[in-house]
Amino acid sequence: NLALTEIQEYTPESHGSVSYRLHLYINTAKLSFDRPIDEIVLGTGVGDFPKDYTQYVGENAPFKLEANTSGHSHPHNMFLYQLGALGLLGVLSFIALAWAALVGIFRNHDEYGFIRWAFLIYVVLINLTDSLMLAHASSILIISFSALLFTELRNRSDDVKEVP
Repeated sequence: NLALTEIQEYTPESHGSVSYRLHLYINTAKLSFDRPIDEIVLGTGVGDFPKDYTQYVGENAPFKLEANTSGHSHPHNMFLYQLGALGLLGVLSFIALAWAALVGIFRNHDEYGFIRWAFLIYVVLINLTDSLMLAHASSILIISFSALLFTELRNRSDDVKEVP
């Protein structure tokens, strides 16, 4: 498999689709922690991330990010993007949303449980290899499905009364 070969033989000089993503992942992680503590916690903002990344790797790097161009403006990993742009608080917020959905799935067993599981796994896995939430159409789709799948869980848990 070409992807596995690229991962196994990866070096900073590697070229290829998977190697390009590995460059982005590694550099974004380094950038996210190689800054003042306030930016580690709060990030630098979503509009500044491509510029910050390009400054970090150098203007002549073959894997720089470019906002509003045909180049990439994100590291192809939503968690790393949030770490760089929104800091630890952004990543923790995203994880908290996934955790709340997971808790809702465990607390309520109904005929839609499998669909909720599949949706949650899809959202987490796809965001490990792309920054899907940055595309407006994808964001609207994920928000809509989340509302449809998880609102009923909230309504059902509101109806449950604890017996004293």
